[in-house]
Amino acid sequence: MMKSHNVSMWSQLNFPAAVMKHIMENPVEGETPAARLKQVGMMSVIYYLQIDGQETTVNNIIEYSGVSRSAFFEIIGPLLERKLLREESILNTGGRGRAFKFVIPDELFESLALIQTKR
Repeated sequence: MMKSHNVSMWSQLNFPAAVMKHIMENPVEGETPAARLKQVGMMSVIYYLQIDGQETTVNNIIEYSGVSRSAFFEIIGPLLERKLLREESILNTGGRGRAFKFVIPDELFESLALIQTKR
C-alpha cells in the first residue's frame, strides 16, 4: 500500500511530467507514439486516484477513465514491464475473492525525488 505522501502542488505537477518524459523518451520496441501517450494518461489517472486515497483496482480505474477492460490491460502491460506500476492482489469488496490493484511503487517516488534534488 502506498505511504501517505505530503503532496505539494509542485510535486503534483512534477510527477506526471517526469513520468511522461520517461515513457516518451524510452519507447519499447514496436510501440507507437499513441500507445505511449495512452500510458502517460493511465499513469496520470492512477496517480490522482492514489493521492486521493481511492483503491486503484481494475474496476475503479476502468470506471474513472472510461476505457474498456481490454484497452485497460493493453495499456497496463508496458507500464508493468517498465516497473512504473506494481500489481497487488487484494480481497475484493465482498471479502471472498481476489481483486487486483495497480500502485505506483514508493521506489518510483523516491527515485524521482533523488532526481529532483540533483538540479
